[in-house]
Amino acid sequence: MEKTGCIKAIIIAALIPWVLYGIICLPGLFAKGQYECRYTYGPLEGARLTLQNDSEAKIRIYSTEVVGGYADKLKGQYSFINDSVLIVHWNKVNKHNTYYTEPYIDTLTIRGENFVRTKSN
Repeated sequence: MEKTGCIKAIIIAALIPWVLYGIICLPGLFAKGQYECRYTYGPLEGARLTLQNDSEAKIRIYSTEVVGGYADKLKGQYSFINDSVLIVHWNKVNKHNTYYTEPYIDTLTIRGENFVRTKSN
């Protein structure tokens, strides 16, 4: 009986680091949060993307030009292709948008060159 208790204690002791790692890293595995474009969203454009919950996304695409600036807002539904690439169906367009006036489908890389996390929910 003592061997069984010892084996259980060893197994539990071996699992503790994995559980702690999961608790610390699990929130990072889910993409919810705010991301900001590091370089450009498009020619002379930047973007701030917010993943609201498990499927809703918001984005503010803004001009990086000094003259003729704009800031268009869109809302939509997203789904992941893998851990860093998502497909977004931008289906709600702000009525005051200048350039992004129609719904469209977008592919974004949020963990990589295009977007970096600035704040998590």
